Amino acid sequence: MMPTPLDTIRVRRLTVDDIDPAARLLTSAFGGTQDRKADLHRFFRIQPDGGIVATCAGELLGMVGSLEFEPFVCIGMMAVDPRYQRGGIGRLLMERLLDSIDRRGWRMSILEASRSGARLYPKMGFVDEGETHQFRLADHVPSGGPPPSRVYALQSQDLPALEDFDAPVFGARRGRVLAAYLADFPDRAFFTRDPEGEITGYMIAQPQRLGPWVARAPQALDDLLQAALRLTYTGSPRVLVPDCSHGGIVLLQHCGFEFVETHRRMRRGGEGSLGRRGSIVGLASYFIG
Repeated sequence: MMPTPLDTIRVRRLTVDDIDPAARLLTSAFGGTQDRKADLHRFFRIQPDGGIVATCAGELLGMVGSLEFEPFVCIGMMAVDPRYQRGGIGRLLMERLLDSIDRRGWRMSILEASRSGARLYPKMGFVDEGETHQFRLADHVPSGGPPPSRVYALQSQDLPALEDFDAPVFGARRGRVLAAYLADFPDRAFFTRDPEGEITGYMIAQPQRLGPWVARAPQALDDLLQAALRLTYTGSPRVLVPDCSHGGIVLLQHCGFEFVETHRRMRRGGEGSLGRRGSIVGLASYFIG
């Protein structure tokens, strides 16, 4: 670790000009081959004022983001340059972010904590609320052929009905999130209907991750996965599945997905249950939910 006195660090808003160094920071902190620039551009479209960064002498050392939904805030993209970790920068960023969240009147914050983060966040008022498991499908070969007959391509005109379907499950309306993912992956977005025409599930199959993915019926769960497995992926497709999504976990394991790791879902403030988490099969990301 390279020590950096905290009184020399400037904390400010994340700007579009920070996207390149922020993408490098996220890759350095988390690894992998994910397109961090695309993630950041999408984040700016959804919540332009949601990120803060820590800099010193013009160098970006850490960052964290927040997305505001009614009635809660999602926190994520917490990263510190590995050279400067364990020097208090992460705690400084979280304290600044939580202070801003409190001043803006938000009473509930939610995040998905890694093993190291799970040790820090209880000191800031977060409590455990469950787990999120990551699964991956190694050596995926596209199945080809048409999707199941009950699966339809998601179009922009479907978004109002999709948001109505999604809101009780997610616990908030997130139309701008769904619109952003559909805009980025228009040929990889699907939904299912019952014989009466009511939506029963949907999935946006990102090039590296299946999600957001919601299904209220076992048939929709299976149909959406079969539609997604027709596609090609960058590396092994992954799913971030809540521990209470029992049907989703059983199906993934049956189809050859292997467990990778677990994050802790944590909450600060708020009361009672939020949404219908058991119907969420795949998160869009640890940050966006």
